[in-house]
Amino acid sequence: MIIRIPLDARNSRVNYRFNSLEEVAPLTDHSTDSTSQAASSLSDRSAQTTDQNSSAASTETAAPGADLPGLAGLSYSLTPVIMSAYSSSRYAFGVKDINISVPDADKPLVSSWFGNAGATAAVAGDTLVRRMTDAVIGSIETYHADALRSGLFVSPFRLGCALRTTDGKLVEARTPLLCVPNAQAPVMAIRDARPVGDQLLTLTEIRNHTCRLSVSLPPFSVPAAYAGKIKDVVFYVTKPADMLAGDEKVSTVRTYVVDGSNCRGWYYSRLSAETITEHALRDDTFRIIGSVAIDKATGGITDYLIPDNSKDLHDFGTFPKAEELPDPTISPDRPINPTEPYHPFLPELLNPQGVEVTTTALDLGMPERDKRVRSVTARGVFSRHPDSVRITLYGAHHRPGDQLELLPGMKAPVDAGLWKKIASARGPHIRLLRGVRYRWLRVEIEAPYPARIDALTFLISSAATKN
Repeated sequence: MIIRIPLDARNSRVNYRFNSLEEVAPLTDHSTDSTSQAASSLSDRSAQTTDQNSSAASTETAAPGADLPGLAGLSYSLTPVIMSAYSSSRYAFGVKDINISVPDADKPLVSSWFGNAGATAAVAGDTLVRRMTDAVIGSIETYHADALRSGLFVSPFRLGCALRTTDGKLVEARTPLLCVPNAQAPVMAIRDARPVGDQLLTLTEIRNHTCRLSVSLPPFSVPAAYAGKIKDVVFYVTKPADMLAGDEKVSTVRTYVVDGSNCRGWYYSRLSAETITEHALRDDTFRIIGSVAIDKATGGITDYLIPDNSKDLHDFGTFPKAEELPDPTISPDRPINPTEPYHPFLPELLNPQGVEVTTTALDLGMPERDKRVRSVTARGVFSRHPDSVRITLYGAHHRPGDQLELLPGMKAPVDAGLWKKIASARGPHIRLLRGVRYRWLRVEIEAPYPARIDALTFLISSAATKN
């Protein structure tokens, strides 16, 4: 049996490999002194970038020296707020009634989801899947939209600040921070389920925080070069990243570990936290959502709420764009030396040299069966030369802990599966496997840049057995 698995952001992750500074140095045509100085300058910039990313990930104030004096002390706070339309005295997150009209043919299956026996079908019918998808995914979209309309944040975004001159120019920009109210789309926990006639009536907890953003700055002085020219401090953000891919389907109900106990929940394939964070980091379109007059700001700002007046964030494009942001490492008080042989855009350093694709745990559409794999082949646009491509296959008898749907703070059970390396080969194929029988599979592919891995093809023995 041949099974083709398309690869996308929900079941695979793509990493790009870049040359290190040590690898770049012998490739350049600069003189020894220039190369040394350029590498040193690049190394300094790389160290700054590492510090900035580290501080952003931990949502703490950046270390002094990463930015110019003054705005380098920017910090923020995300405070969970439950919207009144979703409030509940019993649950920590917002709740919503989600009701589904169940076709007669699917009633036994739906009953089995909540502990009643008698189901004959293994999967929900197309009509039920469509109705569940419309209701559940529609509720998530509405929940996120209502949060934005209330001036609240749900998904990752970047935050920065700068001084604005009296003629509207932005100067002394602070390196943006990454803010993460929630790393992924919500677990939709079913807190109550009651079948009434043709309807399945549920109370569903939408386990995403909706957060109010506040910012703080320590006291600072306006640089001498801008004395008398500064109007205010402005705060700007990127548009909160989309947490849904747009083609999710709710196909069943599964058990989640919620607050230390099992809870049934609507199941849909969620984008990984890494993918959502990458989307947020790639966005460099900032819009100004708050400002403080300079005479008040220089004395320090403490827990100032933005957007100003809790403005509607849903129409993000209506906020003024933060254009021509200055380099946060350049100032009239500390200009770059024009004679310095600094080369920040070495092609050998900034262009990817390789592509690495890693899948999540794959069940090939048969989660309860052991699969006897005979071969696996990578499909896409890339060099087929055996010296350029490497493919590795891993297997596990139980779903590995790093692939479980765990909420923050939860640990994988001790009986979670472990990945075992099955085979590795040069080129896009692994063939002639014997005696390989695993329930979960994972594939890693390395190829030279540019490359695009679109799908995997598995050849499975027809003797797959139920676990």
